[in-house]
Amino acid sequence: MSLPAIDYQRYFGTSETAAGAHDEAPRGMPEPTPSTPVRAMPAAPDPAPRGASLAALEAEYQQLAPRAARFAQELARQLETMLASAGVPLAMPVQHRVKPWATIAERAARADAAIGAVGALADLVGARVVVQFRRDLATVGRLLDTHLTVLAREEGEASSETIGYPSGHAIVALPEGWLALPTLADLRGWRAEVQLRTTAQHVWAGALQALAHPDESTMPPRVRRVMARVSTFLETIDLELERALQEQARHGRAPGEAPAAAAAATPAAAAPAIELLDAAELERVLDALWPAANKRAGEEPYDDLLEDLRNFAVSDARTLQPLLRRYRDAALAEDARAAQARRTSPDAELLPAAERERLARGVYYTHAGLTRWVLGREFGSEFLKYVTQAMQERRPRTSAA
Repeated sequence: MSLPAIDYQRYFGTSETAAGAHDEAPRGMPEPTPSTPVRAMPAAPDPAPRGASLAALEAEYQQLAPRAARFAQELARQLETMLASAGVPLAMPVQHRVKPWATIAERAARADAAIGAVGALADLVGARVVVQFRRDLATVGRLLDTHLTVLAREEGEASSETIGYPSGHAIVALPEGWLALPTLADLRGWRAEVQLRTTAQHVWAGALQALAHPDESTMPPRVRRVMARVSTFLETIDLELERALQEQARHGRAPGEAPAAAAAATPAAAAPAIELLDAAELERVLDALWPAANKRAGEEPYDDLLEDLRNFAVSDARTLQPLLRRYRDAALAEDARAAQARRTSPDAELLPAAERERLARGVYYTHAGLTRWVLGREFGSEFLKYVTQAMQERRPRTSAA
């Protein structure tokens, strides 16, 4: 399948080093698909016509408010259930609200923010998820993708020209399957904004609100300088908490677990529980699961592979190991097939002797390549789109990935 001019064989850690770069993804990977456009959801029932008066908007709001409140409550209930089932530690219970009429009226009065219909507001209904640790944001995002219909997403990254520690959000709707239930059928067409924050990001947002500066561009210069330092401290808190988790993981303990409980839960013959992977731990996991013959000693790009894994919320051994085992046989079968195809290709003799020897032993992918092949099978076209971007960004700084 034809893809952009990216050296996919090198990215997947194959034996390809001397012959020309290939611009095809490995076999068994899904075809890349264009980015899915944001789907337009029907407006909430009976919206007022565009350009409606404030009185007409208020009448529409009063009509929609009861159902909006029920949608907010149902969304919060579903979020709490899915987060609890996934074991995501929350800093506080899931919050939900319907935007007050006074806020909408204030917005409608501004010349730059005309409102044609209350039902067209994407944030009329809102929910907020505040997690304790930064790594859990990716997990929450995956849960939204799995269980709800995500219409749009904003990651909340600060630019080099602004200050702050902004949080992300997603616009969601209930999935079609749920709407078939009689108790939820009247919520078709409703959408909500779900804010995703760490505790530190929540403190930042609260500080902006308390200072009456929802946009840092309105801050006086002195206040802006102070808040720039505050935002740096808050982001550092999240990063240091991640470091604390890593250090705790080295001792085989999960967050909140007592030392005795950790020892009792870990059989003597089992590997210690790893909460957050680093390069050394990743190497040990891959050495245990992939054949030694595939390993390219001293050249495996563990740091880049960690970045790949974390992008898809695979950040600990307890998540990675079952994922690799699930596709292990298929990955090794693809490795053998690829080695046979490359060994019999017309330009195989141009490869260095060491590479020809690997191919003769039926070895094609490295440990990193086999792991990335598994990610491709698990996450489909999203992973191939990620690969394309990652290769473009990493090309200047690595040749081993």
